[in-house]
Amino acid sequence: MIKLIATDLDGTLFYPKRRIALMTRKNKRFLIDYHKAGGEIVLVTGRSLRISKKVDKKLGFHIPLIGCGGSFIYQNGEFIQSHPIDRETMMDLFITFRRELGIIGWIIFDETDIIKIAPTNMGKLLSLGAVIVNGFLGAYREKYYISESEFIKTISTKNIYKVMPAFGLSEGAKRKAQAARIAMMDKFGDKLTINVTSMMLEITAEEANKADTLKDYIKMKGIKEDEVAVVGDSYNDIAMFEAFENSFGMKSGENCIRRRAKHLIDRVSDMREYSLTEEGKLKK
Repeated sequence: MIKLIATDLDGTLFYPKRRIALMTRKNKRFLIDYHKAGGEIVLVTGRSLRISKKVDKKLGFHIPLIGCGGSFIYQNGEFIQSHPIDRETMMDLFITFRRELGIIGWIIFDETDIIKIAPTNMGKLLSLGAVIVNGFLGAYREKYYISESEFIKTISTKNIYKVMPAFGLSEGAKRKAQAARIAMMDKFGDKLTINVTSMMLEITAEEANKADTLKDYIKMKGIKEDEVAVVGDSYNDIAMFEAFENSFGMKSGENCIRRRAKHLIDRVSDMREYSLTEEGKLKK
C-alpha cells in the first residue's frame, strides 16, 4: 500500500505548466482524492515557502513541505526540522567568489518567503529583464528583493537554506556553472552540497538532500519506506529514487531520471492507478 506520495513540483506536479491554475485539473483532482482516501502527501522541492502556500490554497488543505532540496521540513506554520548553511561558511563563500567565475548575481533562500538577490555583476538592463520574466511566470512567480546590502544582512541574521549563483542566459552559462562547481567544491566540498542546475549552481548545507530529509519525515509519521512513492523529473531527485523502491519518473524529465525510475508516467495524476481503487480507497 502506498500511504505517502512525495512529489517534486517544477517539471512534475506543475507539468504541464498552468500559469494561472498552477496545476492541471487532473493532478489537482488526484491529490484531493488521495488525501480524502487517507493518503499522506508531502512536497519535496528546491523551492521555498511561498509556493507551498499557493499549493495549499489551491487544494484546500495543508501539505507539508520539504523545501530547498531537503534543507527543511515545514508543517502547519512551523519549521519542524532544518539544515541551514553555516553562517560563517556562507559569508566565506560569498566573499571568496562574489564576482569571480563568471557569476553575475547571487540568489538566496532564507526562512521567509521572499528571495534576496545580490546583483554583483548584473547590469540594470539584465535586472530589469529578470523582473519582466518573473512577471510572466504567473502563479509560479516569486517575491524577491534585489539589493546586495540586504543580501549580506540576510546572511548575518537569517537561516540560509539555499544559495544559487547565476551565470547568465547564454549558451556558455552552463559551462561556467560546471567550472565554478569544481572550484567551489575544492574549497567548500566538505561543508556544502553543490550541484549544477541549468545555468546556476544550487548550494545547500552538506547534510541536506531530499532523500534523507524525507526519511526523517516518514520516521516521524510512522510510515515505512516501502509505503512511500516518490515522483520527480530531474537530477536532484535521484537521491530519492535510489532510497525508495516505489519511484515514478516523468517521461518528460531528464535522462538520468528515466533510467532510474521503476515506473514512467506522463502526469502525476497517472499515479492514481497505482495508489487508488476504482472506489477511491487506498490500494492494498
